[in-house]
Amino acid sequence: TEFGIEASDLLELESKRDAQAEEKDKDKKKKLRLEADSLERELKKELRYSYITNRIEKLHREKPEASIGVLFRTGKQLAEIAGRLKAHGIEISQEGGNPLAIAESVRAILALLRIAEHPNDAAALFRAATLPEMAEILPDDVRPNLERSTEKGYLARAGVNISLHIRKRMMTGGLGAFVQEAADKLLAHCDTSEREKLHAFVNSAFLFEKQQGTRADQFIHYTEVNGVSLPGDSNIHLSTIHAAKGLEYDIVVLPELSGSEIVSSKAKSLMYKRPGSSHDPAIPDVTAAPDMVFRYADQGELPLLPQDFFTAYKQSWRSDTNGSLNLLYVAMTRARRELVMIIDPVKVENDGNLKESDASDFGNLLRTQLEPLDQCGSYLPFDTGELIIYQDGDPDWYANEKSGSAPAAQLPAPLADPPLVSVRENPIDFTSAGETRAPSDHGFQRQWFPSRQLFDRGTAIHACFEQIEWLDGGIPDREALRKNLVENTFRDRKAPLCLDELLDGFMKLCEDPAVKKVLSSSFYAGSGGAAGELQVYRERPYIAVSPAKPGRELGIIDRLVVRRVNGKAVAADIIDYKTNSSVPEDPDKLRAFVEKEHYDEQLNKYRREVEEMYNIRGKVTARLLFTDCQKDKTTGEIKPIVRLFDVQP
Repeated sequence: TEFGIEASDLLELESKRDAQAEEKDKDKKKKLRLEADSLERELKKELRYSYITNRIEKLHREKPEASIGVLFRTGKQLAEIAGRLKAHGIEISQEGGNPLAIAESVRAILALLRIAEHPNDAAALFRAATLPEMAEILPDDVRPNLERSTEKGYLARAGVNISLHIRKRMMTGGLGAFVQEAADKLLAHCDTSEREKLHAFVNSAFLFEKQQGTRADQFIHYTEVNGVSLPGDSNIHLSTIHAAKGLEYDIVVLPELSGSEIVSSKAKSLMYKRPGSSHDPAIPDVTAAPDMVFRYADQGELPLLPQDFFTAYKQSWRSDTNGSLNLLYVAMTRARRELVMIIDPVKVENDGNLKESDASDFGNLLRTQLEPLDQCGSYLPFDTGELIIYQDGDPDWYANEKSGSAPAAQLPAPLADPPLVSVRENPIDFTSAGETRAPSDHGFQRQWFPSRQLFDRGTAIHACFEQIEWLDGGIPDREALRKNLVENTFRDRKAPLCLDELLDGFMKLCEDPAVKKVLSSSFYAGSGGAAGELQVYRERPYIAVSPAKPGRELGIIDRLVVRRVNGKAVAADIIDYKTNSSVPEDPDKLRAFVEKEHYDEQLNKYRREVEEMYNIRGKVTARLLFTDCQKDKTTGEIKPIVRLFDVQP
């Protein structure tokens, strides 16, 4: 001991000091990290806005006589891009949805109206005390003195004085007259853009007073949530999507797709449970009055709540999803000749790896549908250039029209068998994180084969089956199958040495009774409960995304037969091909083999996706078709091996 202090106490005190110093160091690093993240976000935002502005400017420069519609979901980004285009000297016409409250002069007048309704509004009082322009509007004996703001009760008295002064002027002249008088005194302090907004603000005040009265708080809310038109003579039109309904442009640019949530819960307060519609009880009847109303529940709370909450959540989520996707449809169909959709690059983690796409915004939803599977996750930042992930039609349509060599305008040809896309209505059941691929995609099947030879054989047999629509009309042409294998399936690598033997075996498979049965249209005669048209999809890709959770699920259904009545899908059948020569023939052993390899789970996953996509719950069958060939070592004869297994739900 020293001076009556134990050595252990000294060590403990020193340890506490070290811990405190370490904690301070952590807090300092955390603060620096937050500041760095904030700067990075601002830099990315600046690069994004610059790219969008330059892209619009380039379109206008290359196609000066074409009308260009730049459509936004909200007015905030519209105002930002409008300001940047004007700074570049580009004339624009703002058709609707332009927020006025971002103009400094408008905010000054709104601050006075807030004080008129709420004399103790500290933020509005501070603006009234600090803005030099307020001297033009408020008399000296009414305008608050910032130097006296620390005096007890001064701001409260100042707020009451301003409130009384403004109310008297509004009572004698009206809301519109007060706003116009204040705006006239601010005009000298405004640039051209501010003056446009100020004139629109005055007009909206007179219109509001005529229609709804002189309540200042209601007018403030009206100004903050509604945009106005600032039309001009330019052929570059900036507008919200809602304001563009019914309009068309030669070129439409959609710059606000990334970061725009498909379904946002931020503004939600209530959710409704409605009775099911007559044709499908699972879909709510939007025309019916709700039978229950609930406070909006967070997704994490739902497992703790009664089933009715969960039903209301699903119905609200589905309704909001449909509304948002309809809005996207409206935006995309405003284009007469060219549609430009700008989405952000995929994000990069700190370790340099690409971040899994969050399917909750429009940008990534479009990426999952249009980006080729072999380019998934392609990354190119805004400041590097642009990466076109999908393009269709004639990019030189404008020049061709000017030269007189362009064909008549027509819609782009649809994708051949485009991917089925499922936006899951029940995000809570979506458990897979990130991007997954079903094992039926040839490019990802290598894990199922012990050798390259077996892998190539399975790939080739799948590719041959893909060429069959129906076997009713006979077996496919052998030379056509061979040409497809050489020129397409094995285009990028050497074809198997046993290609002729493989084709011999496939021709034998097509003669097998079980194969002929399930690949013939007569197999579906009378099935499904109704006659109708049969539509065959071969190697049909599907994409399942969930706005509630990041990631996407990619898969390819080998063969999908859809029965349609009057154009509406009423039933479907899934066939999945497996190449395996060791599949047992005994039914019980075959069932055990399927369960062991989890093939039943795979097929039932396909079944659920098809039911959801076509809205035919309980009307989808699924079966596994195991095929392979073996060559008899004695006779040299090729014998087909076929096993057919119906997968139960």
